[in-house]
Amino acid sequence: MSEHHGHGHGHDHHDDEHLAELLELDGAVLTAYHDEVLSWVAERAPEPVGRIVDLGAGTGVGTLALAARFPTAGVVAVDQSPRMLERIRTAAAHRGLGDRVETLAADLAHGWPPVDRPGIVWAALSLHHVPDPPALLRQAGEHLRRGGLLVISEMPDQPYFTDGEPWEARLHEALATRRLGFDPHPDWTGTLTTLGFTATRRDFPIEVAEPADLVRRYFLTFLRRMRGALADQLTPADLHTVDHLLASNGATGPTPVVRTSRTVWIASTPS
Repeated sequence: MSEHHGHGHGHDHHDDEHLAELLELDGAVLTAYHDEVLSWVAERAPEPVGRIVDLGAGTGVGTLALAARFPTAGVVAVDQSPRMLERIRTAAAHRGLGDRVETLAADLAHGWPPVDRPGIVWAALSLHHVPDPPALLRQAGEHLRRGGLLVISEMPDQPYFTDGEPWEARLHEALATRRLGFDPHPDWTGTLTTLGFTATRRDFPIEVAEPADLVRRYFLTFLRRMRGALADQLTPADLHTVDHLLASNGATGPTPVVRTSRTVWIASTPS
């Protein structure tokens, strides 16, 4: 994972707001991906699902999608940030899901939260915040109900928006240098197998061009966050390009298209 999608740790209010905006735009742009993943999960989920736990829920993109996809299930959104949890409660109420969505403030560094026997445990781009992910995954397996599923998603790389613009490639290189020594995309297959899960992995390539206004907002919000994080690592020419794009609200650059991917594991324990 990365600077731009992290959740579950202590941001200040200013950073929380910018991160929340980016996470919500990400969810809005990737609606088709979420629909596809949740259809896959629904094919394998126990009936009835009962309770779902969203570990490191962030702004609740996954929480709300899960509640909508499984209309008889209750969803517990777990996150360390009270501001994020408040956003989830507000969004759930706005969508008429408030009676089935609850929030729980918990630091996953301390282990499994006090929720027992879920039918689905959902961990989307959140395990990198946990100091001992295998321990948390083991605990998840111990608390899953019989026939329950553990679903993990990871992002192999940050999204690209242009068709091979050199400055964008260098921005990604700078980000990779900053993350040196940190694996943003672990392969959980071996860990899950060692823990006694039966796991299936799928890769989801994503390319989204429409709605164009939403994609452009996502592009500019992402670019603004990366500019703030990487300003000291970019060349003056690349900084000028980025600043010019931001100042013109993207009008001076190419039409952005989101190109990214997700890797998802569905894991179960012996029934």
